[in-house]
Amino acid sequence: MRADRVVSTEPVTSDRAVSTVLDIALALLLITASVLVIGLYLTGDEDDLEVDRADHTAETISGSTVSVVYDVENVTNSSHYDESEGIESYERTTYGPAIVPTAEAAVVNAEFDGAQLILYADSFSESVAAHVESRLVGANHQVYVTATWQPYDEASIHGNTTVGTQPPVTDDISAVTMTADSGMPTVDDEALADTYANEGVDEAAELIAESIVAGYFPTERSQLALERQNLDRAIKSTHSFGWPTSLAPISTGTRPR
Repeated sequence: MRADRVVSTEPVTSDRAVSTVLDIALALLLITASVLVIGLYLTGDEDDLEVDRADHTAETISGSTVSVVYDVENVTNSSHYDESEGIESYERTTYGPAIVPTAEAAVVNAEFDGAQLILYADSFSESVAAHVESRLVGANHQVYVTATWQPYDEASIHGNTTVGTQPPVTDDISAVTMTADSGMPTVDDEALADTYANEGVDEAAELIAESIVAGYFPTERSQLALERQNLDRAIKSTHSFGWPTSLAPISTGTRPR
């Protein structure tokens, strides 16, 4: 597990410029998603106290595997959708430790300027929530999990997903926070610092944007999908044309999920 890092709020001066960029680089959360597990531990009387519920739940979602089946049919509602030949089903499956699709759902569910980046995000998130919650049956629906992803602190692009129902603020709870691999790449600290020092903040921001795009649009995987006549190609080409141009120039499609 990786520890979360914070951005320095110190004013930027000329002799702080490069080191401040390094602070920003170290604060990047591209490679991780934060997963907060909240467990209700007061269920009626003092005999029902379970102060370790959140810890036990965290162990469960880290150690148990789930096979998540979801549909991507919402992609067909896009004006950019061009159906490939031979598509018979819009169902997809992802498999892994429960914490992995939970973190991935936060990335898939990301928004930019109030718009979702992935057209089937709701379906994926709902399916992940249902499958992960099925692994927590022993918790008697008294567990709430929320995963959050953002490229860096206070970024304009961010996503989150939840499992279970958030408890009232008056309930007694236990909580634990973990980090999980988001599947996104990080930014090279030295390259970011050099670019900022020699070319300026806009060019440094482009490096961060390129890293975000690379996470959603892996070159080799995207190229392979676009060469096929199947659902992968339809999804990629649709997201390619619909991707926000303010992030970076895009000529491929979204990462298969």
